[in-house]
Parts: sequence; structure tokens; C-alpha cells
Amino acid sequence: MSEKLEKVYTIKEVSELTGVPIYKIRQWEKKVKRLKPHRHPKNNWRYYTDKEINTIKNIKRLLDNREITLKGVDKELIEIELGEIDKIQTKEEIRLLLRRIKLELLEMKTLLQSVNNVE
Repeated sequence: MSEKLEKVYTIKEVSELTGVPIYKIRQWEKKVKRLKPHRHPKNNWRYYTDKEINTIKNIKRLLDNREITLKGVDKELIEIELGEIDKIQTKEEIRLLLRRIKLELLEMKTLLQSVNNVE
């Protein structure tokens, strides 16, 4: 049986991959329970897997697009992991969706009014 080795990244590499400064990653580790990198047993350096990198990207999107606090991030991350939120949407995507819904509702209102006028 071959054991699959997972690629690990240093905090500097994670910072470069995600665009999040190192100091923010460290801050998030203290405040977000879902972000816990592995530590090397001898030198205590942080090592991140793809899972932690995805968590950092999700935290960044949540803070930038949803305008929530770090306290609210943990709850959102749990929902993302459980699949309750399929896609983190930007404010603009949400605005577009709301506009489409509004147009559909206006069309429905017009149809209902026309049906009521016919009777």
C-alpha cells in the first residue's frame, strides 16, 4: 500500500498563493477555530495543507464580500463545509440575482392584474 503524501506549504507560500498578508493569517488563526495549521514537532513552524489554504481563501471572500466579522466567519465556514452554501457570492452577484427576482415578480404582478381585468 502506498501512502499518499499531502503537499504542505509554509506561511509565506500561503500568503503568496492567497494574497493575504502573513500577519493577517496569524491573526485569523487565533480568532477562527476552523483554521488550525499543522505544526512541525521540532521547530514548531506552521505547515498548511490545501484544506487550510481553501479555508483562508473562504475567510478572505467572506470578509471582503459579505462584510461580516471574524466571529461570524466560523459559522459561515461550518455551513460551507456542510454544503449548505454552495458558492460564496459577491455583493454584485447578489444584487444581480435580486434584480432578476424583482423583474420576475413584476411580470407575475402584471399577469395577475391582466387576469383580474379579464374576469
